[in-house]
Amino acid sequence: MTKKKVPAKEAKVKEKKPKPDGYVFGRPTMYSEELANRICREISISTDGLNKICADNKDFPNPKTIYGWRIDNEDFSKKYDAAKRIQADLLVEEIKEIADDTSRDTITKQDRDGNDYDVCNTEWIARSRLRIDTRKWIACKLLPKVYGDLARLDLLQDKNEELTKELYELRAELDKKHKRDY
Repeated sequence: MTKKKVPAKEAKVKEKKPKPDGYVFGRPTMYSEELANRICREISISTDGLNKICADNKDFPNPKTIYGWRIDNEDFSKKYDAAKRIQADLLVEEIKEIADDTSRDTITKQDRDGNDYDVCNTEWIARSRLRIDTRKWIACKLLPKVYGDLARLDLLQDKNEELTKELYELRAELDKKHKRDY
């Protein structure tokens, strides 16, 4: 008994369509001053993270590329840091808005008789607290001298003053010990 050979299916080859003039495929990876300024501007006017900003602006490079630019380009790194400091101020503005928004603090329910009564919306309040705490944490990390924990900063400053005083005393002892008569 012989088996019949079945002809192999011919692979379908996609025809490459010609690229239209001026059309760029993918995101740009080449650094330019203009693109860097646009990225920093978007960061400074938004409270969104870099991933979302890049997703919303299709002509922006991948966030990993931007992080690489921060390492490779000192000028861009300074602009990026300045944009993040401005973003911290925006986050603090949002904290005030979230804290002052009482529109969903209560839910209106009905009892068995059909009478309306208000109940505390604990889920909304907890979510607002989380949103505020998250923004406070980010602002604290971006601008610790402005939005950081003052007690911790004072403690660090006191410790720095103690160490500076100790260094001066040690230096005076060394100068006295190794004093030369010329």
